[in-house]
Amino acid sequence: MNKLLLSLCLSFLFTMVWAQHEFQPGYVVKNGQRIDCLIKNEGWFRAPEVISYKFENQDKINMAPANEFDGFYIEDTKYKYVSRHFQPLYNKPATDMYLLVLVEGKASLYQFNSASGEKYYYEAEDGKLKELEYKSKIEGSKLREEFGFRGQIFQDLECEDITKAMLQSLEYQKKKLVNVFNTYNECSNAEYTDYTKFKNKGDFNLYLMAGTSLFTTSTSAKGNETEVSAPSNIPLMGALEIEYTLPINNNKFSVFTGVSYSQNKVEGTLKSKVKVPSTGLYLTNNYDYDVAYDLLSIPVGVRLSMFADPNHSFYINPGFTYNFIMSEEEFNFAHFDNNETKNSSYLDHGIGFFAGIGYRFKSKFGAEIRYTPANVVYIRELKPSSNAVVVMLSYKIF
Repeated sequence: MNKLLLSLCLSFLFTMVWAQHEFQPGYVVKNGQRIDCLIKNEGWFRAPEVISYKFENQDKINMAPANEFDGFYIEDTKYKYVSRHFQPLYNKPATDMYLLVLVEGKASLYQFNSASGEKYYYEAEDGKLKELEYKSKIEGSKLREEFGFRGQIFQDLECEDITKAMLQSLEYQKKKLVNVFNTYNECSNAEYTDYTKFKNKGDFNLYLMAGTSLFTTSTSAKGNETEVSAPSNIPLMGALEIEYTLPINNNKFSVFTGVSYSQNKVEGTLKSKVKVPSTGLYLTNNYDYDVAYDLLSIPVGVRLSMFADPNHSFYINPGFTYNFIMSEEEFNFAHFDNNETKNSSYLDHGIGFFAGIGYRFKSKFGAEIRYTPANVVYIRELKPSSNAVVVMLSYKIF
C-alpha cells in the first residue's frame, strides 16, 4: 500500500507540479502598443523564452516567443521584463537582451541572470544601456575584484547624496545597487518605481474538515503462542487545520498543522495456543475481540499546490502525525458465545506517516483522499498494524 501511494504521489507530482501556474492580470507591449491580458506567472529565474497569455473571458491560451514583444508586466509583482538593444564596449557585437526591471525612473536599473551569475545594467539621462562593470577572480587564496561600476555611478548619477565615500564601499549586490538608484531618483525629484518591493507574501488559512474511511488495510502479528489479525475502522473524522502559504515559487508551497478527532474501532481475532499437560499437544483457541477508542491526531506536513486556472487547483501533502489516545471506551473478548471484558489490550501513542491528494474549488471548498495510520492498539504482547484511506471534505474559514 505504501509503495502504491508513493507511486501515485510521484506520478501526480511529475505530471502537474511545474506545469500549473496561475494566469494573472498584466500586459504585453508589442510594436510600442500595450495589450492588456492575463499572463501565466511562471516565477522566472532567468529571462523567459516563451510567454503564455490569454484574454479575459477566453479559454484559448496563446504562446509566443518572448522576443516578439518589447516587454511585459504582471501587475503587483516584481516581474517586469523589457527588451533592450545593447552595444558592448571594446568592439564586441551588439545584442538584444531581455532584462528584468529592478528600478524604473530617471535612472533605471536592470538585471540579467545567466549561467555565470547575475549581471546588472543601467540607463541614465543619455538613454544608453550600459553594463555596470565588475570583475572578480581568485589569485592564489585571495579574491581579486575590480569595481568599475563605482566610477560609472559617480559619473552618470551625479547627486549630492551619492558621495565618493559612499561609493568606495558599495558592493556589487542587487539590494545595494537598488538603494543607490532609488537615492538618485529621489535626489532628482523624479518619479520612479522600485519593482523589488513587490514581493510574494505569506498567508495564513484556516480550514474546517470532516471525513470518513473508504477502506482499511491490515496485517497480522505473530508471537510464540499467539497470532492476531486486526482490520480497523474509522467511521468519522473531524479536523481543524491551519496552513501557512510560503512566499516562494508563486505561493505554491505551504506548511500546515492542526488537530483531528476520530472515533475508532478495531475488530479482529486472537489465536492462542495452549499446551495440554502430559500430552505435549497444543490446543488452539480463537477469540474474537473489539476495541473502541477516541483518537486525537496532530498532523504536520508540507503541501504543494498546482493551479489549473483561478477556480481549480490540485495539491499533494505528505507529512507525519502524532496520535494521542484520548480514551479507551471498551475492550471485549467473545469466546464460545460468552462475552467478557478483560484488560488484555492497551493503547499506544505514536507517530505515523500520512499522504494526501486533494482538489480545491475557488480556494474555498475542497476534497482530499488521505492515507493515514489508524490502528495503535496492542493486543497482549502483539501489535497488529492497520491503516486507512479516508476521504475528507474541507471548507476555508479564512
